[in-house]
Amino acid sequence: MFARNLLPALFVFLTMFLTACISSPVKEFDDINFSEILALGKVIEANKTRAEHEIDLIVRLYEVPIFENDCFVETHGICQNQYYVAVSTYDEYPKTNIFKITQKGVLSNFEWVKDEKVDFVKLALKMDKYSKEAINNNPSLLNVSSVILIELTPKSIHESTEKR
Repeated sequence: MFARNLLPALFVFLTMFLTACISSPVKEFDDINFSEILALGKVIEANKTRAEHEIDLIVRLYEVPIFENDCFVETHGICQNQYYVAVSTYDEYPKTNIFKITQKGVLSNFEWVKDEKVDFVKLALKMDKYSKEAINNNPSLLNVSSVILIELTPKSIHESTEKR
């Protein structure tokens, strides 16, 4: 009698469990505008400038101009860029991902930070708040330089900022 009453509840539970497993959300890139990256993005091949140590990930930065700023006086220009980083393993079936870097600005330099972890890299990005053209056009802009430390795997990104 007890098993007979338990059977419908068990059936409902298994149905809900299997439905949840099948319909797990797929990761969507809501913040990433691929058309802008492909049409306007400047590719920075990070691996071409890598340090002396071996790096087991392919890393590319994409610089996409932001047209919404109004930091120029009586004219238009590019004040800042949005940056994206694409990462891939060198495997036969590579794991890939693309991440949006939260800080906007103009990349002036970047360096590899040595780390021995597998499928893991650290990059130190030196970023200015405004482009040189914007500062030349509008001297009232306060340009702040920051160093963004990025810890990157094919599955995740972690950013920390240090103002200078």
